[in-house]
Amino acid sequence: MSKKLTVKEMLILTMCAVIVFTCKIALASLPNIELVTFMLILLTCIIGIRTIYIAFIYVMLEILFYGIGFWVCGYIFMWPLLVCLTVLFKKKMNESNLFRAVFSALFGFCFDLFYSIIICMISGFWTGIMYFLAGILFSTVHMISNYFIMLLLGEKLHIFLGKLYISYMYTEP
Repeated sequence: MSKKLTVKEMLILTMCAVIVFTCKIALASLPNIELVTFMLILLTCIIGIRTIYIAFIYVMLEILFYGIGFWVCGYIFMWPLLVCLTVLFKKKMNESNLFRAVFSALFGFCFDLFYSIIICMISGFWTGIMYFLAGILFSTVHMISNYFIMLLLGEKLHIFLGKLYISYMYTEP
């Protein structure tokens, strides 16, 4: 793979970010049930570290759609971190959907825990603790939904996205 992105790669990465964003908007009415983690893990397993572009484009779309809030600090850090951690465990991720499901669940819980740390820095230690404790039910829903989404849909979509990516990247325009 070349070091510079081609126009074709830029278009594919941008379209993937739009799909991730659309999935987020489609499930926005459901508290802490999202497909962003699911999609970023699968796309990273297929595309690799270049998925970090998808993560940053996704964050930019969120900012354009929702505006800037304290959550931006977490998004700018956590989504690229997810991509980097997935790259780190890529071999195991490609071998086992169960591993992807457990990883996805743990990330969902840690995502919410990270926000309590941000609240600690902004509003004080006890405010951050109370923020986390008040949201523990939502964190649990986030963790469980991430697990089951990956467990039920991960294997099939991993295979499908892999074939789709290969067909787009290695065919002439």
